[in-house]
Amino acid sequence: LACANVSGLLVARTASREREISIRLAIGASRSRLVRQFLTESLVLAALGGVAGLLLARWFNTILVTTMANGDSITLAAAPDWRVLTFATAVSLVTCALTGLAPSLHGLRAGPHSGLRQVKTAGHQRLGRTLVIAQLSISMVLVTGASLFGATLVKLYGVNRGLRTDGTLTFSLRTDGKCPAERCRAATISLLERLNTLPGVASASAVGVLPVSGSLWARDVQVQGYTFRPGEDQTAAFNAIAPKFFATVETPLLKGREFDWRDTRTSTKVAIINESFAHYFFGFASPLGKTVTSANAAYEIVGVVANAKYTDLKQAPLKTMYIPWTQRAGEEPTDFNFLVRVTRGDPLRLSGAVETLVRQTDRDLRVNATASWSSIVDRTIVTERIMAGLGGFFGLIALIIAGIGIFGVMAFRVSRRTSEIGVRMALGASRAGILSVVLRETLAMLMTGCITGALVALCMTRLTRALLFETSPADPIVFGTAAILLILVGLLAGWIPASRAARVDPMISLRCE
Repeated sequence: LACANVSGLLVARTASREREISIRLAIGASRSRLVRQFLTESLVLAALGGVAGLLLARWFNTILVTTMANGDSITLAAAPDWRVLTFATAVSLVTCALTGLAPSLHGLRAGPHSGLRQVKTAGHQRLGRTLVIAQLSISMVLVTGASLFGATLVKLYGVNRGLRTDGTLTFSLRTDGKCPAERCRAATISLLERLNTLPGVASASAVGVLPVSGSLWARDVQVQGYTFRPGEDQTAAFNAIAPKFFATVETPLLKGREFDWRDTRTSTKVAIINESFAHYFFGFASPLGKTVTSANAAYEIVGVVANAKYTDLKQAPLKTMYIPWTQRAGEEPTDFNFLVRVTRGDPLRLSGAVETLVRQTDRDLRVNATASWSSIVDRTIVTERIMAGLGGFFGLIALIIAGIGIFGVMAFRVSRRTSEIGVRMALGASRAGILSVVLRETLAMLMTGCITGALVALCMTRLTRALLFETSPADPIVFGTAAILLILVGLLAGWIPASRAARVDPMISLRCE
C-alpha cells in the first residue's frame, strides 16, 4: 500500500517534468543518462526513507507490542531480523526502480518535441489513476478486516456472561507449612466470614475453577429418569463453590436455594444445576429433588441458576453442576480461588487489606497472587484484542495513505487542467459546477476501488472465520461501513484540490496558456 502510494505521488511529480526531459534530450543528453539520473533520485529518496523507517521501527515495535498486550505479559519477537530487513529492502528497491524508470521511459517514448510543444499526454494520468484505485482496493481490504475484528471484540465484551466479573478481586492461597485439614477448613470458613465484613466489600466467596479463565472441570454423570443414547456425551461441567457464590458473581437463582454452611460432609449431598443442564435432562419438568450420580456419589438437586460462561466468552453455556466445597473431603484453602466484589472503585485497592486479613486468620496461610477478575477474563481473549488492535491500527494507516494518494493525484490532475477549467469558467461554468466535476472524478475512483477491494476482501475474510465471534465474514453492515468510511475519507481528500479548482481565475489560467 505504501509503495503504491509513493509510486503514484512520484509519477504525478515526474509528469510535470516533461518539459525538462524534452529540453535535456534536445540539447544532447542521452537516454541512458536520463535513466541513471532518475534512478539515482529515487534511490536517494528510498535510502532516506528506509533509514528513517528502521530508526522508527526499533522504537515503534516496543510501543506496538505494549499496546497489544494491554498490561498482559506476552512474548513476541518484534525486532526486525535479517528476513524482515531483506524483504523491506527488496520492496524498496523494486519501488525505487519502477518509479525512477517511469519518467525516463516516458521521455524515451514521447521524444523531445512533445514536451517543448506543451502537448500533455494522458499516460501519466492513467497510471496515477490506476495506482490510486489499487491503493483504495488494498485499503478496503484492511478497513474491512479491521471492522470485522473490531466487531468481534465489541460482541465479546458485550456478550451475556451470566455473571459479573468487573469490580471483583480474585486471589489464591499458599501455605508456608503443612496445614492440618481441619484447621485449614476452619481457617477458610473464618476467612470468608471476615472478607464479607471487610469495609468496602459487597460480597465474598470462593470457587474451585475460576469461571472464564480458560480452565474446565468435567465429569461423567448419571441422571435420574434420563437414559443416555449410544454414543451420547455423558459429561457435564463441574465446579465446587462456597456459600454466597452466586450472590457474589450475581448469577440469578431461578429455583430452589443456594448453598449455605449447613451443607456439611455429614448432611445429604446436594447440587445446583444451571438452565442448560435442567433443559437437557429434564425438559420442562422441575429438577428439584431429582438425583444426579457422579464418581460414585449421589447428589440431590436443590437449586437451578441461570446459565453462565464457564471456560471462555466464545463458548456456549455448558451443562454445569455446582457442588458445595464444604461437602468435599480433602479440600484445602490452596485449592480455591477467592472472589471479593467491592462496592466501588478498583478492586486491587483492597489487596493490602486482604493480605493482612489472611495472615491474621492463620499464620501458615499467605496470599499467592491477587488480580482483578476482569483482567483474567481479558487474557482469554488476548488473540481477539491483538487482532482488533492491529487491524484497527493498519486500517487507520490505510485510510491515511489512501487519502494522501487521492489528494496527490487529484491535485496533479487539477493542475494539468487549469486552462480547461479557465475556459469552462469563461464560458459560464459556475464554481459549484467545477467542484462537482472534480468530485465526480474522485467518486468514480472511490467506487471502483471500493468494489474491487470488497471482492478481494470477500475472498480473504473467509480465512478469518475461526477468529470471529457472532460476526459473518461477509457481514454486509461491516462491508458497508468500511466502504462509507473509505469514501468519506476519499471525498475529504479530493475536496481540497476540487475547491482550489473552483477558485481558479479564468483570466489568469488563460494567460498561463
